[in-house]
Amino acid sequence: NASAVPSLTISATPVTVASPGASAASTLTLTPSGGFTGTVTLTCAVTASPSGAASAPVCPSTTATISGTASATATLNLQTTSTTTPGAYTIVVIATAGGTTVTTADVPVTVIAATVPAGFTLSGTQVAVASLGATGSSTITITPVGGFTGQVNLACAMTSAPSGANDDPTCSFGAGNRVVVSGSTPVTATMTVTTSTTAAALHLPKRDKWFGTAGGAALAGLLFFCVPARRRNRFAMLALLLVAGGAFGIGCGGGSKPAVATPTPTVNGTGAFTFTVTGTDAATGLIVSSATVTVNVQ
Repeated sequence: NASAVPSLTISATPVTVASPGASAASTLTLTPSGGFTGTVTLTCAVTASPSGAASAPVCPSTTATISGTASATATLNLQTTSTTTPGAYTIVVIATAGGTTVTTADVPVTVIAATVPAGFTLSGTQVAVASLGATGSSTITITPVGGFTGQVNLACAMTSAPSGANDDPTCSFGAGNRVVVSGSTPVTATMTVTTSTTAAALHLPKRDKWFGTAGGAALAGLLFFCVPARRRNRFAMLALLLVAGGAFGIGCGGGSKPAVATPTPTVNGTGAFTFTVTGTDAATGLIVSSATVTVNVQ
């Protein structure tokens, strides 16, 4: 009988990777025959993958030693990345000894898609307000993920303002602060931004309370000289009293002050403001998402 040819066979357990980015292992069983012995180097390569797959699983090389007729085992570690495409792969294990390929074996590998928690994301368009006193609006988009459905309550608030601003715009949703997500299609709401105007007002100081008295005294003096001489005695005392009253008023700090235009303080409500929009699921209040919206007021 011809002598048996040394050979080696490999069997491998299938591999399931829990999610992209995780790792898993296959147990290899190496069975010699025909007196095969020695150290075997084990490497692998992907031979089948999902269409358009990216970042296929990889495995570092390992070794196993056959020293008798008993089978030996080795562990083949498969590694993936967060960008590995989920799906079914086939990896071939190549056993070499002395630089020569001894045998190969296929290992089925399944990468399971990551489970996305139910929730939603928010995004909003920028707002440009042409002038103070005008309004603007941002379209807020609520995008469901992980199969989320239900009512989302929206709120907004200004979170930053330009340096020196002292008249901030305000935001509101009105009756539209509640949106209902009923499927996988995004839904939208409108956030309204309101600005205010301020005009400088002319303030005239009040005339001194003695102004009327002093004016009256001057008028009385004029009338005194316009009255016929025979009647002046009657007016003399009245005129003197009025003049004295006017002089007393001036001596006490009276007298009229000139009207001065006093503008109200300038209100600055222009520049780039940042608003934060927050969405909360109405059912539990535990799912919260937010987005920022830039508001430019000219």
